[in-house]
Amino acid sequence: MAQPPQLADCGALGRDTVRAIRILAAHSSRGSDPLPDLLRHLGSVDAVRSLIAFADAAGNAWPERVQVLRPCCGLASPDEVTLAAMVAAAARANRWDFGHQLAGFIPSAHHDALFDLAVRLAASWRGPEGGSVA
Repeated sequence: MAQPPQLADCGALGRDTVRAIRILAAHSSRGSDPLPDLLRHLGSVDAVRSLIAFADAAGNAWPERVQVLRPCCGLASPDEVTLAAMVAAAARANRWDFGHQLAGFIPSAHHDALFDLAVRLAASWRGPEGGSVA
């Protein structure tokens, strides 16, 4: 039997992206304001705005409801693995890899907008050394 993917295997930026999306989803399901928790996690208003824009666009392009696990879960859903891979490819400015992650899954008409939002998200999380700040 296959082992479910571990969140830790998604790389630092992917892991942080998934954790932030989980926070956003948890607040959305409770009808509460995610801003304080997202600011603590992401460190800047720009990063929060970038995350929300990316999550909204991805959710709208996804063929079905995005499967997001609980914030405390150490596993990653297949959708979360894809989201993490999208942001990681965008951080490397690798359009080919980004498109490869979505090929046959999300219509190519959405790829450019999602790539641009993912690049903006990845850039908003970079600290002075160019690494993830979350």
